[in-house]
This record gives sequence, structure tokens and C-alpha cells, in this order.
Amino acid sequence: PGASPPPPPVPEAAASPGAGDSIGSDRAVLLVRAMIASAAADGAIDAVEKERILGRMEAARLDEEERDFLEKEFLSPAARREIVEKAVALGAAEEVYAVSLLAVDCDMQEEQAYLDTLGQELGLSGEDAGRVRQELGLA
Repeated sequence: PGASPPPPPVPEAAASPGAGDSIGSDRAVLLVRAMIASAAADGAIDAVEKERILGRMEAARLDEEERDFLEKEFLSPAARREIVEKAVALGAAEEVYAVSLLAVDCDMQEEQAYLDTLGQELGLSGEDAGRVRQELGLA
């Protein structure tokens, strides 16, 4: 089998956590935390998952403060409940679900269960979750 296709683009706010309002941007911080929490769903963030997330973030040319923020998040991922509450408050349910999907390969049962539960807690119907997966080329 050949090489896997290139990953789909990450929503702009997640790809540029330092853009606009700096690392304090609620939406950008939420999306970064969602990716990291998704990657940690199986109990550990493996090297491939960490590199995938860092690769997406490095494209935004992060400064030292932003890189420090990422490292702290890797050491202590946010709880799913916290992510869901913030996503609902910001109206970012589909974006959070999308970046969470992009952070992992879903090769572990725990990751798939996390994503299924995340989608439900975000209030996404099965149809909505399927549409997001399809838009990302993951269906």
C-alpha cells in the first residue's frame, strides 16, 4: 500500500493559536486543548500524536510563550467536561469535534469511545458527527 493522503486542514483558529488576540484567545486555546485531550484519551499521548499536533502548531510560527503553553498542556491535558462546557459556551461544538478527530488515528478503542462520547456531549447528532467526519475525509 502507498503513502497515506495528506491530512486535511485544521480550522484556522487551532492552526494559529497565537494569531489575533494572542495565546489568550478563548477559541484557539479551546481547540488546542481539545486536540491534546483527544490524543490523551487512551491514557498517553504517543510520539506520533504529539508530532501531529506540534506540526500543525509550528506552521503558525509560535513564539516561546505559546510553545511553553503547548508543553504544559501536553503534561496536563484538559478534562473532556471542561472542553465540552467551553465549546458549548463559545458555539464551537463542530470545530472542537473536528480538531479532536484530526489529533488521533482512532487506532485505540479508548480514542474512539472518547470521540463518540465527546460528540454526544457536544450535542452533535450522529448525522452531524458523520458529516464532520466526511468533510475531513475520515468517513
